[in-house]
Amino acid sequence: MAIEWYDIDFPNLRTLGFLRTSEPAYYNCVAFVVGDLQRKWCPGEYSTFWSIDYWPKGVPNEETVAAFQMALATVGFESASDGSLEAGVEKIAIYAANGIVRHVAIQQQNGAWRSKLGSEEDIEHTLVGLEGPAYGKVIAFMKRNAAGE
Repeated sequence: MAIEWYDIDFPNLRTLGFLRTSEPAYYNCVAFVVGDLQRKWCPGEYSTFWSIDYWPKGVPNEETVAAFQMALATVGFESASDGSLEAGVEKIAIYAANGIVRHVAIQQQNGAWRSKLGSEEDIEHTLVGLEGPAYGKVIAFMKRNAAGE
């Protein structure tokens, strides 16, 4: 993604700092936080025969916070009160604008956050760094036990 787009979509990002951590790839932010780097997780009904994209069965095909929380619960996430760092716990932040989920980020063991920017690169950033016109604001946190814990 061109740095000029960062300034438009994420006005705080360059000021607060970020680090590019990967090249563009097919998966999206939801797939990234659940560890599925082969497909996109997004609301819809997908045929296992012709589509690699995914949305858990039984979860409403909506871009609402409740639907995303239900989808993330299928892989062990539950509501969390905040984004504070906890040993042995993976935390994710859900960004929304006007009640529509726009993005999900995951906390790293060092307390920083990482994200997949659409079909573009992954970056390490602060939570506020991605708030803005593209993703809205962080409106919810979820957590699960870290792998191997």
